Amino acid sequence: MPTDEQTLCVYFLAARSAASDLRVWVLKRYFLRESQLDSSMTTTFTQLDHVTRSETFYGYSISQAPAALRDPIQHYIRMLWDGQKADAGLAFPKHLLDQHKRISQITETAHQHSKGSFDV
Repeated sequence: MPTDEQTLCVYFLAARSAASDLRVWVLKRYFLRESQLDSSMTTTFTQLDHVTRSETFYGYSISQAPAALRDPIQHYIRMLWDGQKADAGLAFPKHLLDQHKRISQITETAHQHSKGSFDV
């Protein structure tokens, strides 16, 4: 049974938070400058999928990163793949890219609405 969008949104929010912290971990671990890892790429499907399939993030090994930074991302990606085989090197199925994009947009729209409701 495919995972519903609401559930995916919840897991995406956890993955997004973990991905931001994982980016900081990579910066510190590899002594990188902030500008060396484009923050707008943090939650792309490709970056998140690499965490799951190759234990890399921005091309850097994250095998030593705390599980609390890897697990939410891996769980979200596995839910997106929904039991499909994720062969390394194969192109991502378009429906997965589209679904991730939709989940990203839903959560961003909800975030913008909630921010606006507190404005005076």
